[in-house]
Amino acid sequence: MLPGLLLSAVLCVGLCTFLDACGPKEDGSFMLCHHVRNVLMLFGGALAVLHLLGLILPDRCMAVNGLALASVVVCICGVLIPQNIIPMCMMNTMRCHSVMRPGASVLLILVLCTDIIHLVTALKRSSDRS
Repeated sequence: MLPGLLLSAVLCVGLCTFLDACGPKEDGSFMLCHHVRNVLMLFGGALAVLHLLGLILPDRCMAVNGLALASVVVCICGVLIPQNIIPMCMMNTMRCHSVMRPGASVLLILVLCTDIIHLVTALKRSSDRS
């Protein structure tokens, strides 16, 4: 669960720094991609909490597997958010399309992979015990 926690933290920090969405318009309002970034930040925070709880609970606890499964669902939803659920800027050359969306997707997929690996190894351990 530690790799997932670290990747979730990188996602949250990255969305505030190197993966940030497009800046405000001239009138000070924000484009839709700003809201996508905020939702992805929320998902990153939720993933961090799930992985932190997974570290706190005993490893053999069934709840840890439930947390990993919940994290898988959050990751899949997080990948679908930009452009599929919440529309983003119109031009594909803008920062949200060229930097934020691919970067966030890669980090979410990496978290997804760590959770799937955790679930598979937990399944193997439980089958080895029986």
